[in-house]
Amino acid sequence: MLPMVDSQPVRARIALFLVFEATATGREAAMTINAQEFNQLAKTVFAPIYPVIARQILETTGIQGGCCLDVGCGAGDLGFAVLQQADLAVGFVDASAEMVALVQHTIDAHELQQRCQAVCSDVSQLEVAANSVDLIVSRGSVFFWDQPQQVFKHLFQALKPGGWMYIGGGFGNRQLLDQVIADFKARGEEERFRARIQRNLGTASRQQLDTILKKSGIRDYFIRHDESIGLWAVIHKDT
Repeated sequence: MLPMVDSQPVRARIALFLVFEATATGREAAMTINAQEFNQLAKTVFAPIYPVIARQILETTGIQGGCCLDVGCGAGDLGFAVLQQADLAVGFVDASAEMVALVQHTIDAHELQQRCQAVCSDVSQLEVAANSVDLIVSRGSVFFWDQPQQVFKHLFQALKPGGWMYIGGGFGNRQLLDQVIADFKARGEEERFRARIQRNLGTASRQQLDTILKKSGIRDYFIRHDESIGLWAVIHKDT
């Protein structure tokens, strides 16, 4: 059950609906993902990691209210975890109509329409008002962006002065990572899963992410990177 935050200010609730200036493209994701299988993993194997990552995001950024976007959101598990821990309105963005339908189902099931909005769009095509978003989060999607430099610049423009981005991938902590690896081992998929971790979260990816951010013109950022926490770009927009 997703708890409501009773103190949510009206202006924060409606702020989300002022962010999207135009109808999103609705273009399907370039990568092939079985939405139902993805959702099943998110709700079982990966379920414990989202509240931990959400807490790390909020503790690192200090954001507790306003408007948040979860881009490349999949079934929305990170965004909903953030929603449970902060006084935020959350917009969920994914290029897959099936994923967006899963998010909308959760929104409707928990009567979160006043705090949430789901939009089907490629993140690079999403029309977002400049200086309108307090927090942008994403877990796992950055590794599939066709033009990450342009996407970072696009999202940075959407941040309010004083806003933050927290984008990358990981599992929260060492204990949770070990638990996830054990689950994939039981499925007979440990080797492939470890290879994916190395490909997405290894040293080469960290160097690539650093290069992308520098080329995007973003200056105020740091990268969190270790085996336990994963690989995250933490970006701040000066006031």
